[in-house]
Amino acid sequence: MPDLITTQRAFAAALRDGALAARTATLLVGDEGLASRRLAVYRGNALAAAARALGAAFPVAKQVVGWEFFDAMARRYWRDTPSVSGDLHDYGTSLADFVAGFEPARELPYLADLIALEWRVHRAYCAPSVARLDARELAALPAEAQGRVRLALLPGTSLLESAYPVATVWTIHQPEHQGAFEVDWSVAERVLVYRDGLRVAVRCLDRAHLALYRSIEGGACLNQALEAAALADPACDLVRIVTDALATGPLVSVSGARENAQPGAM
Repeated sequence: MPDLITTQRAFAAALRDGALAARTATLLVGDEGLASRRLAVYRGNALAAAARALGAAFPVAKQVVGWEFFDAMARRYWRDTPSVSGDLHDYGTSLADFVAGFEPARELPYLADLIALEWRVHRAYCAPSVARLDARELAALPAEAQGRVRLALLPGTSLLESAYPVATVWTIHQPEHQGAFEVDWSVAERVLVYRDGLRVAVRCLDRAHLALYRSIEGGACLNQALEAAALADPACDLVRIVTDALATGPLVSVSGARENAQPGAM
């Protein structure tokens, strides 16, 4: 008699691969033929739920490749990459890596990066709401202390560098888009994704802004982040960059900044 974990693993495997159903049916109570048919129904429901979850998380990719292609890709992903979470919102975290090696998608080299962007958008939607930085709080600090403050990015904020214009592709497929439906495929894009109130913002960045946010993400203080921006683009306007970041960037409020900005803090 197999133990419980063995039975559970066999059952999960049979849900992903119908060829294993007959073997798994022998582990279940009752008629094996009936058990196999019930497994088939369960498998269809599980696959449909996974495909719906992926379609909800990656709506632009689904529009780009079409329903049939996306459904076939979702089925293959379901078979090869079982969920490790009881929450379907978590399913799809490795889809971009899967697509990068998915032979039928080879003619769409940008698809993996588009999916990576959509996953960031999906996770940003699910991120908790946190108060953004109030620039007045930073301005209230002594001038010599402001540069030593360590900021942080809002929960759910992420950065993506792509050789393809994936942010443009994402933008023109949004329901509210009313501009031209054109893409310059020669353009590489650096993308910032963050939750802005009840919506998710997707912004293209220049090299300096990307370096600034990368540094903040890595725990750098404000001075260090600005130095990184200047190294990334020596011609950049640091005043404009810091003004933009403080006004519209996904920066967390610097509560406790006075303590963090004591002399000697770096």
